[in-house]
Amino acid sequence: MNAIETISYKGHEIGIYYDEYAESPRAWDNLSMIYSNSRRYNPDGLDIDDLMNEIGISEFPGFDNILSRMEHDYIAYRVCIVDHSGVALSLNSPVPNPYMGFDSGTFGIMAVSKDAVRRECGVKRITNKIREKVESVFKGELEDLEKYMNGEVYGYMIDGGDGDSCWGYYSTDHAIEEAKSIIDCETAAA
Repeated sequence: MNAIETISYKGHEIGIYYDEYAESPRAWDNLSMIYSNSRRYNPDGLDIDDLMNEIGISEFPGFDNILSRMEHDYIAYRVCIVDHSGVALSLNSPVPNPYMGFDSGTFGIMAVSKDAVRRECGVKRITNKIREKVESVFKGELEDLEKYMNGEVYGYMIDGGDGDSCWGYYSTDHAIEEAKSIIDCETAAA
């Protein structure tokens, strides 16, 4: 395994590596569920038919009609994808792809029941501020999923594995900061 980046810090060498065995962020405790119509990706193991069964639709009426039907009981957004030399995901708006229109489209629907939001936020009423918070959480969950799908998950090893190591970082900067923190703690204790 070759480091993609090496940093010298306080007499130690920090190697940054791709995490080839990263766990899907969809295995974590997410607020949303993703119902996908993609033949290639199905991060939550739920497809649009599952969603249609939940909301009582028997034939696919189109994504706009599904989202309209969900408004009363769910906070839901269309998830768009561009899949060409990497995956780009966006919430509620197509990812710009001027060159490859055939590689883009609707990935699925990201949703959470309003009852779950009320429980999670400890509120009786879902205000615009709560909706904005949910949308922000959804965007963060999509960002992690996109990084995972693109293999952009990292780990570090200090001193070639003779020191500490840790994996599952969605940013090389966070992996480096954590490794430096470990070295700082060891240096302070010595």
